[in-house]
Amino acid sequence: MAELSPVHHRVAAILHPHVWHQHSPWQVRTWLADCLRAGLVLIPPLEGWRAALIAADVVVGDHGAVTCYAAAMGKPVVLAAFDEDEVVAGTSVALLGELAPRLDPHQPLLPQLDVTSGYEPVRELVTSFPFRAAELHRELFYRKLGLSEPDSHLVQPLLPSDGLSPGSGPQALLVSGTAERLRLRAADVRPAMTGDCFLAVHTDHPVRSLRTNADVLFGTVSDEELAGVLDRTPSSLIAVSETTGVALVRGHSPVRILGNDRVVGACALHAWLSAHPNDLPATLDVDVNGRAYRFALPSLR
Repeated sequence: MAELSPVHHRVAAILHPHVWHQHSPWQVRTWLADCLRAGLVLIPPLEGWRAALIAADVVVGDHGAVTCYAAAMGKPVVLAAFDEDEVVAGTSVALLGELAPRLDPHQPLLPQLDVTSGYEPVRELVTSFPFRAAELHRELFYRKLGLSEPDSHLVQPLLPSDGLSPGSGPQALLVSGTAERLRLRAADVRPAMTGDCFLAVHTDHPVRSLRTNADVLFGTVSDEELAGVLDRTPSSLIAVSETTGVALVRGHSPVRILGNDRVVGACALHAWLSAHPNDLPATLDVDVNGRAYRFALPSLR
């Protein structure tokens, strides 16, 4: 959570149900509170893990079944931990331990996630009849019950999404760089401000010290509320509405930020004003964690 860009990456955590039951949901969420504020999606203990695996671009796991299923689905897998003493030799999990790369916590994370799939031998041990599990299990159950199998089609409902939260997204950002090249990190999990950087914080962020020291404030507020937002935080230079894109800039005329991400646009504008305090640009082209953005900033006066 501290290293990956909160703008370009989404992290979901799947914990074993025993972790929830041993320590309680309250304790789990308390331990992970800073990560949750930084955008972590915490998957509930009973349902949601299958949907998370389907959505995943890469899975960082251990010797548990979920990691093995991810590999069997063809997902790129990196092992953060693997307890050989708990794994039975000759199983699909044991084979995964032989094939998958290991995460090195002392090296940068992102390059280690650039892995490919290639776990066909694991999939072959997980199932010899891909996509036929429901069909074969129904036949087996009816045979064991001594009943005739019905002629009706198999019912395979869509995976439920009830109780799944998409996460709040990043609520506080540490921003460094220039108006042409910015680097964003989640402030909740990396609170130390080192070097030349500034804070962009949601107006409803629960950590007061971050909120009151924000250089950029953002939130789903109306245009009429923006002036009050800026007045309540004297240290802030910019307040922007994520709903309308209107930004109030202290000492300048208000502008509307037009582009893909209004918070990123406000951060780019702050970086620009740090170098050109008396000049509001009409457009901004900025690279954010390796991704290009373009913003137009028409004046509203």
